[in-house]
Formats: sequence, C-alpha cells, structure tokens
Amino acid sequence: MNYDYSKRGYLLPAGHKNLFEITDCLDAMVLVHAGEENNKFIIELKLPGVKKGEVKVTVEGGWHVRVVRSLPNNLGSREKLIDVPLGYDATGARATCIKGILRIIIPKSRLHF
Repeated sequence: MNYDYSKRGYLLPAGHKNLFEITDCLDAMVLVHAGEENNKFIIELKLPGVKKGEVKVTVEGGWHVRVVRSLPNNLGSREKLIDVPLGYDATGARATCIKGILRIIIPKSRLHF
C-alpha cells in the first residue's frame, strides 16, 4: 500500500503522516452545555487532550466570551465566540479546566434589566 499521500492528490501539513492526525484536531473544542444553573450562566466545553497553556479565555465587550485553543504540531487554532445572555456579567467570569472539560461560570449582573 502506498503511504505517500502527496502522490494521492492532496498534501498534509509538514510532520504529519496520515489524515487521522489532522481529523483528530477537528473536534478540538466541542460545546457541551450552556445554560443557567443556580443564578449563574454556565458554559462547558470539551477539550480532548488539552495541555496547560493551550487555551485562552477572554471577555469581549462584557457580553461575549471567546475561547481559543492552540493546536499542537503547527495546526493553528480553534476558537468559539459564545454570547452571554442579558442579565449576566461576563467581566466577572471564572474558568477552570479539569480532565479536558473547560467550565466557565458567569455571575448575574448587579445591574437590573
């Protein structure tokens, strides 16, 4: 069997031997849950195989949470922009990542709408 993928009509990024290495990164960040629990807005993302320093969580405009995951082997990054519903203050968000699950907790806003 010919394993030289360049002769099959498509190229792989440098350092990769097969398509499985590439497709494994396609599900690098999957939204598992987003909803209200105990007066907090909870976002949970599945990040299989995540390592320390690969994930960055930022708040944009107080109403959006951006999660960016850097992928190994120069495969770039994946990102999700999650809208926070009215009544919650994304600037007070706290994030933890345990066993590949990123959990972002956003408190209710002190301002009443």
